[in-house]
Amino acid sequence: MIQSGPLAGLGFAWANASLRSHVVSQRDIDENRLIMLYSVPLR
Repeated sequence: MIQSGPLAGLGFAWANASLRSHVVSQRDIDENRLIMLYSVPLR
């Protein structure tokens, strides 16, 4: 998370998931997500 400057409160996270199936009619799935986080102070 960025601590100071015009982008203060902005952060990033990376999420990865994999699903492997032994069933012939189902495909293997790989998923990647880049998540942008922004914190807003509540006063």
